[in-house]
Amino acid sequence: MKILVSFSYVASLTCIGLVFFLACTRTKNHPTDITPTSATDINDAIKKLEALETQMQVYKCESMVSVVNSLRHLGKERALQTMQAYYDKTRPHSYLQDQMNIICVSRTLFVPPPTGWWAPWKDFNVEHHSQIVVDTFTVNDAAKSAFPLYPMALSDGVPFLLNEGYTANMDGSLKSAIPDEAQRHLDACRDLFLIPADLPVGAYDQPAKSLLQSSAFRKLLADNPSSELIRKCIQNEVLPIQRKLAH
Repeated sequence: MKILVSFSYVASLTCIGLVFFLACTRTKNHPTDITPTSATDINDAIKKLEALETQMQVYKCESMVSVVNSLRHLGKERALQTMQAYYDKTRPHSYLQDQMNIICVSRTLFVPPPTGWWAPWKDFNVEHHSQIVVDTFTVNDAAKSAFPLYPMALSDGVPFLLNEGYTANMDGSLKSAIPDEAQRHLDACRDLFLIPADLPVGAYDQPAKSLLQSSAFRKLLADNPSSELIRKCIQNEVLPIQRKLAH
């Protein structure tokens, strides 16, 4: 009888420990402020992804914040399913823009990998091209280390885009061979955690000033002939989205 009681007691403790472990694991993968979602929530997130512009002269902080927060509220699995559905839909017709959307959202929505994010496309080689996709704006490569989410950067939690985008450094015959960096990001995100809190909504002016005045940003644009244009673009990133009037 004593043996049976002891075994039952140990089994109870084991069950309690397992429940506690699963609860902790679930909390780590699913932040506690995430609420149940519907098909409407997923469709809304896809529409926001489709409207997102990740080219510096048209990028808006407001748009990225809305996309990231909407995806975050879906939870990790549904967020990834939504991003994959969006990308699968656009991939046959896209060049680099839709890849950029996935890359920038992935780096803003998820906690970075333990070894950090890699430079997009930099380690891909095609035939005789050592680097087939390059920054449209020339920036100081050594200074990029101060921005672990590059080409994105967070200033007081607000996401800014630091470059105009990427362009293919090849002739037209090879453009179809551009590697799928976006899919590599989606695959990597399956092993990452969502950011623990929503991005801040509104009041983007001061974070922009803090970014522009930082020594890290000045080093990033050192000796860049387009530095003033980049500064102006970042100042424009905080402006409200120009929404179409309903007819």
